[in-house]
Amino acid sequence: MPSPFATLVRPSLSPRAWMRPTVCGLRGHASRQWVMRPTLACAPRARAGVRVALRCRGVPADLEDMLLLAVTELVSNVVRHAVTDWLCAAITFGRDWIQLDVGDGDPALPGVGSEVDVEAEGGRGLFIVDLLVADASGVVNVFPCGSGKVVRVRVPAPR
Repeated sequence: MPSPFATLVRPSLSPRAWMRPTVCGLRGHASRQWVMRPTLACAPRARAGVRVALRCRGVPADLEDMLLLAVTELVSNVVRHAVTDWLCAAITFGRDWIQLDVGDGDPALPGVGSEVDVEAEGGRGLFIVDLLVADASGVVNVFPCGSGKVVRVRVPAPR
């Protein structure tokens, strides 16, 4: 399945246009996407946008909390670690699932489900997200996309 991140970033867009959320359909599913420059303000903005989308869909509070933690961690990782001038956060709602994607222009893939060094000062965030998503019967995937990568969280939709 082609990723929505391959054609989102156009260098001719002004920084203001990059920060404006765009509404689009992704293969017939409702989706919200935010393309931003990776700055400290990205995580709160992405989190706020995802929160609105989840509340509009009536997602239960426990699942909302987990997805908000996931988007915060994934966007923060791009800001801290990726060598890129853009990132994209997107939430997509299918009939039976909710999907959260965070993509960037850095091809370096993070390890998901890796062992965590208990003595390290960092490196636990993605591991914790992976555990929480698995606890919600979901999956975390990382895959290359264009010249960058996407980290995808997909969980079953509440019934």
